[in-house]
Amino acid sequence: GMGALDLTRILGVCDSVFGTAVHTNPIGKVLKTHLINFPQLFTRSIILCFVAVAFVYLGVQVRNVLKSPELVVITPIDGTITSQPSVIVEGRSDKEVSVVINGEQVFITEEGLFKETVNIQPGLNVIKVTATKKHGRKAEVLRQIIGKTKLSIK
Repeated sequence: GMGALDLTRILGVCDSVFGTAVHTNPIGKVLKTHLINFPQLFTRSIILCFVAVAFVYLGVQVRNVLKSPELVVITPIDGTITSQPSVIVEGRSDKEVSVVINGEQVFITEEGLFKETVNIQPGLNVIKVTATKKHGRKAEVLRQIIGKTKLSIK
């Protein structure tokens, strides 16, 4: 992640870049004469702060775009055996993602919560929950549910 280490390295790089820029650039010279009232170090550290913040912010943004969305399926537990005709699939994801259960888009609350009833057939049922971000990053959780047939009395 972006730790304090990265920050110092970024600051170091920026410092050398800005340092040379101020000494070699005619614009830098103009800037320096205009800001003669300020100590040079002070203005430079302000600029560096802005740059560092921008770098860190961009880094976090890029990481968020590249990261898959969080997807937690609370119920049902994988491998559940049920004689019920349906199960409730409940979980949470990031807000602003699209959640699909077995091909059906489900409603997701502001907090990123979803709850949906899924029909269970006798035998093995695979419930596939997919969360997709706007930028196409996906997370997927599979739950296998065994549907038990009720014994019919002949």
